[in-house]
Amino acid sequence: MQLYINFATKIKSRTKFDIRFLFIAISTISYPAILQLNLKRGYNRKRQYELQ
Repeated sequence: MQLYINFATKIKSRTKFDIRFLFIAISTISYPAILQLNLKRGYNRKRQYELQ
């Protein structure tokens, strides 16, 4: 029983770590894309404002 509990906690901490790692990886990859998107959106808004 104790062995099972240790195994379960090991898996739990492992998945928590994996999720955190995955989140960091995704945010690192998508950060430039999000930045570019926001810049583009801001640029379009600025142009629309100038055109009015």
